[in-house]
Amino acid sequence: MSEKKKKMDEGSTFEFNETYDFFRGQIIKETRAYKQMSQEEFMMEKKIEEMNNDYSQLDLIALENLTNQFWKFDNLFDRERCLDQLNKLSPIVIPENKNWVHCRKIISSAEYTGGLGRSMRFYVVDEPTQLILGLIEVKSDFKNVKVRDDEIGWDDELKNGRNKLNNIAILSTLIPVPDFGMNALGAKLIAFLGSCDVVRNSWKNKYNDELEGVSTTSLYGHSNSGSIYTGNNYFKTLGHTNGDVLFGLPKELYTTLSGIVSREFPDIVEKIKVGTNPKQRLLDFIFKTYQVDRSTATHGFKRGIYWCPFYLETNDHLKDFNLEKYTPRFNYSVGEIFQKWLPKSINRFNKLFDENRLSQEYKLYNNLIYGI
Repeated sequence: MSEKKKKMDEGSTFEFNETYDFFRGQIIKETRAYKQMSQEEFMMEKKIEEMNNDYSQLDLIALENLTNQFWKFDNLFDRERCLDQLNKLSPIVIPENKNWVHCRKIISSAEYTGGLGRSMRFYVVDEPTQLILGLIEVKSDFKNVKVRDDEIGWDDELKNGRNKLNNIAILSTLIPVPDFGMNALGAKLIAFLGSCDVVRNSWKNKYNDELEGVSTTSLYGHSNSGSIYTGNNYFKTLGHTNGDVLFGLPKELYTTLSGIVSREFPDIVEKIKVGTNPKQRLLDFIFKTYQVDRSTATHGFKRGIYWCPFYLETNDHLKDFNLEKYTPRFNYSVGEIFQKWLPKSINRFNKLFDENRLSQEYKLYNNLIYGI
């Protein structure tokens, strides 16, 4: 028994001591299995787990009714009809209702982790038809992102001592409904609308902090061929994450372990919960408590990091000077963003149509539900 474990034993409950080796083995078993998966396999494993933990076949009708609210082309074989649908779009950005999370789980290949801290969710809706085009979520940004901090010119005093971290956020969800995303560059429109005036004004009204810029990450990294965040004047590519994110444990195991460490070390866990990125920090504490080497529990999947400052002076403001000047980098209205996007969408649709590459098959993840 290690010295660290001996020290824990002295002030630990019977439950903790008696189950320690069992749960340590369970953690190692799960992380070893995850470590052998590709990024796509890992994400699908977590998605299957999510859909079957949160839903059963009794929910299928209700989820299917939600998918009927998704915008789609009437007939992909009719070019003129499809182009007419695109030209008649009139997007609006509106706050979430109770079904936002369900829609997010249905259409995104990434599991939804929610989390603590600041957060606002929005629908992008076609106003004439009231059909959903996509989803946006804005959340508190991570405390430490080296390439972002280097780009801004931040130190810890500016970022935390003067609370400048409150003036930025991360676009944690930017996702179109499938038909719109696959065939009409819908992902780019949703991404650009994450910086629109509706989102920014809603954030300021709720939190009383001026939003100066937003960051985001790509789901599958960044290649030379680019991503939805490249080839525009909204986002700047900063680099990659280091892939040092801990595997999320299966829900039942995580719930059990978080309960145990909360009872054994309440003061430490309480500090974790009120800090930034609490879920990862709690996972880190669980792995340390059960003496699991962090290097064996991280997935190594690197993601592109992108930064969208709203003003020419944003980086100055975030360093607490030049505060009298606010020069917008572009027009942030929903209508203006849409009008700049529309010609690119039409060109993309025509190209796919001419090359017979329009996608008629796409994933809705309610199809993964098998539990009764």
